[in-house]
Amino acid sequence: MNPEILKYQIGTIDTHLHTKHSCDSKMEPAAACRRAMELGLKALVFTEHVDFDPSDQGYGVYNDKAVESSLADCRVLSGKHLKIYKGVEITYQPQYRDQIEKFINSYKFDFVMGSVHMVGMDDVSWPELAKKYYDRMEEEPAYTAYFQEMLKLADSRLFDCLGHLDLCKKYGFKHYGAMSWQKYQRPIKKILERAVQRDLMVEINTSGLRHDPQETYPGLPAVMEYLKMGGTRLTLGSDAHQAEHIAHGFNDIVTKIPELKGLNQK
Repeated sequence: MNPEILKYQIGTIDTHLHTKHSCDSKMEPAAACRRAMELGLKALVFTEHVDFDPSDQGYGVYNDKAVESSLADCRVLSGKHLKIYKGVEITYQPQYRDQIEKFINSYKFDFVMGSVHMVGMDDVSWPELAKKYYDRMEEEPAYTAYFQEMLKLADSRLFDCLGHLDLCKKYGFKHYGAMSWQKYQRPIKKILERAVQRDLMVEINTSGLRHDPQETYPGLPAVMEYLKMGGTRLTLGSDAHQAEHIAHGFNDIVTKIPELKGLNQK
């Protein structure tokens, strides 16, 4: 990770957004920059999707030269008003570990986020595919399998940051209702302990505030638990795919968790 990213006060940098260089977004990078400057942000980290499963619609989409060109234009547009960083969000699947490592080492990234979108061969990040998974699974085994994959990600030593740690509840909510912190705190705590041990950044992803389950990924109890463990590497990511969603909910989260203000992430 570029150590500069750790120097920003939480809420002044958005470390998770997708533009036209990702398979699921049409946002122009320049539009993201203009919105960030309107909001008074100090920095953006562009984290385009990279997927290694040939069955994934994002497979083969990433084009590093095109990304570099867009970011160069963004730096000209933003000048001294907004710092631009090159990141990436990689779907972690253990069977593609070698390819992922080779990819990370092939390019120069400021920030590498690892996320779990797949549980085995089931995609839990797309509504139609997630529905098939949850239709045939009871809640506890469905969520437990997801957290097992997230723990493998944390143990992989490939990434700087854990993305949307409990994303499984996004579409699981419609099947099982709200996720209970009490019920799943053990596997979540285990992941958070790994993050502390390995100096991994933990993302507070605010995209869940825009739709069900109407809470961040992970939820605030998990964030507070991480802080109690002595964790200091937290970041806010909007997961924006549209300019109007840049930094969505950041002020509310910083207000709800005053401990985030001035948190020394080094």
